[in-house]
Amino acid sequence: NVCWGLATTRVPDRGWFGPLGNKIQDSIHELDWPPMAVANVAWAFAKVNIQDTSAVNALLHEARHQLPRLQFPSQHISNLTWAAATVSLKHEAVDEMAAYATQHLWDASQPEMEPQHVGNIVWALASLRVEEGSAADGFLASVAKDLRGPWLQTFMPQHLANITWAFARLQKQEVALFAEIATVAQQKIASKSRRGFNSQDFANLMWAYATVAVADTGLFDAVAQAVPEVVDQATPQHVANLLWGYAVQGVRQDEMVDSLVARGVATLPSFPVEDLSHFAWAVGVMRPSPAAAQKVADQLVALWRDGGYL
Repeated sequence: NVCWGLATTRVPDRGWFGPLGNKIQDSIHELDWPPMAVANVAWAFAKVNIQDTSAVNALLHEARHQLPRLQFPSQHISNLTWAAATVSLKHEAVDEMAAYATQHLWDASQPEMEPQHVGNIVWALASLRVEEGSAADGFLASVAKDLRGPWLQTFMPQHLANITWAFARLQKQEVALFAEIATVAQQKIASKSRRGFNSQDFANLMWAYATVAVADTGLFDAVAQAVPEVVDQATPQHVANLLWGYAVQGVRQDEMVDSLVARGVATLPSFPVEDLSHFAWAVGVMRPSPAAAQKVADQLVALWRDGGYL
């Protein structure tokens, strides 16, 4: 509870988590840790970005030991897999938890898994680049086959974006799933409140559809209409991925392009190299207004000059 509370309230780590991690490793096999405690503490250590992954590793070992004999609801599986992915820790427990979720929790006819848990697990498995043919890959196959209809409509924008991003990251072209998600996403975008979409959700969606070459004109048109409303919150990565997605798919949306280019110009000095490359390429392909294109060129020349390249 202490670990979870500190991580949830985002209190800066003042050296507490190091000793706590050592204590966990010393006591994990001696004390009777319930699954909730294992999952919550692993989540907390990942949330506060502790560089030493020993505690998370010990907790995943304990979860693996408990799986055959104790019940793990989807929230615990979600927290544990998310923790492993967040600290970039490939662990045998992840594959076994995915198998457990497929066998005991996944039921598309009577879905019990919360949308957030499904989205987090799928994101985690993709972040860890699970192997094809593994139990984790089997869970992804179940998601691709069964995630449909009314259940899918309960998924929030972040969940939809995370799922498409995950399948695209693993180069899985699940056309039927992407078509279902596109329909639901368009319905949510069309609603008066936009139902919680932000620039990252739009960027992940467009990047994913472009990466696996799934064309959906309706979705691209809907996103283009909504992006100018959230462009002020877009990071360099969001700007680059959105423009790149539209450029790859060859979908022209002049108002959206101009708003993204303007945002890009305003934040260009903070662009990482990869995002800067994608942005510059996409601007060349999408051909914004002459004034916007000139601003991009001027900024790029200034950056190169300041960097000593000119």
